[in-house]
Formats: sequence, C-alpha cells, structure tokens
Amino acid sequence: KEKEGPKEITYEYLQGAAWQILEVKKKKTKLSVISHVFHWIINTLIILNIAAILAETVQSVYNVLYIFFNIFEYTSTFIFLCEYITRLWACTVDPRYEGSVTGRIKFSVHWLMIVDLLAILPSLIGLFCFLLFGSSFSNSDLAQILKVLRLLRILRVITILRNSSAFKLIYRSFIAKKQELTVTILLMFCLLVVLGSIMYFVERRAQPETMNS
Repeated sequence: KEKEGPKEITYEYLQGAAWQILEVKKKKTKLSVISHVFHWIINTLIILNIAAILAETVQSVYNVLYIFFNIFEYTSTFIFLCEYITRLWACTVDPRYEGSVTGRIKFSVHWLMIVDLLAILPSLIGLFCFLLFGSSFSNSDLAQILKVLRLLRILRVITILRNSSAFKLIYRSFIAKKQELTVTILLMFCLLVVLGSIMYFVERRAQPETMNS
C-alpha cells in the first residue's frame, strides 16, 4: 500500500481543525492533544484574570502594579477575542450550525458564547473609548462603570466546564425541568419581594432616616 501524502491545507480543513481544537474530543489524535493544551492555557488564563481582578481591588497593590494590570488585561482580552472569533468562524463545521450566516447567528446566541462575549465586551468598549477620547476618559463615570463590569469576566469560570460531562448532565437536567425551575425561581423572587417589603415597613418605623426607600 502506498503511504498517504500530507493532507492538502484548504479552507475547510482549517475550519475543521480549528473546531476540533476548540472542542475537546475523546478520540486521541494529534489535534486532541493540541486541544487539551489549548484549553489548559485558556483555563489558566481565566483563573489568572480572576486573581488579577481581585488583586486590583487592593488599592496599594494596584498603585504599584497598575501598568502590569493594564497590559495583562488587554493581552487577555485580545486572546479571548481571538478565541471567540475563531469559534464563530469554525462553528459551521458542526451540522447543528450549518449556514454561513444563520448557523453563526444561532451559535452566537448560545449561552456559553454570550458569557464569552460579556467577559470581553467591557474591556473592548473601554479600549475603544480610550483611543477615541484619550486620557480624559480614564477619569470619567463611564470608565468607572466599565471597570466594575469587568467583574463579568468571573463568569468565564463557567466556561472552564464547557466540555465537562458532569456539567453537560446538569445542563440537560436543567433543560428537561426548565418549566418547574422557572416557576420555582419566580416564586422565590416573589417571596423575596414580599419579605423585603415587610422588612422595610417594619424597619422604617425604627429607622425612618436610613430606611427611606
């Protein structure tokens, strides 16, 4: 038998390879090894980002390392953005997301992709505004709001479990019982509002100055 030559690198091959790397497969191949290394790097970066966000809340630490924090934030944002765009580009390989436009729209509204987007959007908006308005933007109210919204990056902890079988089982269970869970959440919310209102009216008599709303 003649040995097969190297595979021709085509647009479709690159898409397929990218999707295999982004989605961990159980079958052991060269791409699955790269996939595991890639996910290990991304997961480590997520944990380091959360640690950096928490460290920034200590003013003395931030005053000394603010340049490092800024460089690390925008470097991480660039890496996460590349990952997001690559996922969006390669998703059409999956039969569930067929169609260059409709498939990508369907994939982009998947809740894990929304989490990925929310994690990087505040930093992207902040960088865009800084380039547009210069150093004056740093002291604006919008800059402070975006700084707080960067805490949304903590949500990326959920994506660490993206390929976990246990997480997928929980997700399927949630989907199967979504109506019951929705009713339970609504009842808990109503109970919270009622109890909060009762506490307000009770405490308002004792502390009318502090309990004004």
